[in-house]
Amino acid sequence: MARGPRRGLLAGVGALILAGVVVAVVLASGGDGGGGASTTPTATAASEPAGTVVRTVRADRPNSLTIHDGVVWVTSSRTGTVTRIGARSGRRLVPLTGLEPGISSIASGIGSIWIANQKNRTLFRFDPGTREPIGGPIDVSPGQPFSLDVSSDAVWLGMRSGVGVPGGSAVREIRPGATKRRDHPVEGGVQSLAVDEETLWVTNRRRARVTRFEDPRVLLGDAR
Repeated sequence: MARGPRRGLLAGVGALILAGVVVAVVLASGGDGGGGASTTPTATAASEPAGTVVRTVRADRPNSLTIHDGVVWVTSSRTGTVTRIGARSGRRLVPLTGLEPGISSIASGIGSIWIANQKNRTLFRFDPGTREPIGGPIDVSPGQPFSLDVSSDAVWLGMRSGVGVPGGSAVREIRPGATKRRDHPVEGGVQSLAVDEETLWVTNRRRARVTRFEDPRVLLGDAR
């Protein structure tokens, strides 16, 4: 006779468990059948190739490059030469010669090609059409120019070794025709940099971080 109530108790527990399962399913499916997120893993689409290698061009130990007006300029620190390649055709063009080994970086801007040499601590400016130098070498010491970028009115150099500022590394601003230049120390060292008209970004050599400076023209002031 005692089995009846026990069966009833078990049936009640079973109903509660079933109700909990139903509630859990409803919650997992969004609760109202309105297309909520599913918890079932979905297969990701296979990634499509981003491009196809159509040509490789020999360059002697290339270490930096820039593109200007459809021409790729590729530097070699070991030989001090600059290989020039048609960006669309892939054909080798007349190279830029006469530089010394030690080229660290190249960039284009202000209608020119700019090349930094960390070994002799100089900055060179070339006409991209004639490949002729514009003015003589610019002495950028103290320090060694390691990285380079160009904004609309200034050249920005990542400087190392003997810069003469706290931490031993800085971003140096040089404006064509200006008589002054200005440094801003970079804690953690300079590895590479990029600049636009509003911000300056620096990858730190001795830190796991990237540093951003607001408007470099305001930061470093008018160096004219």
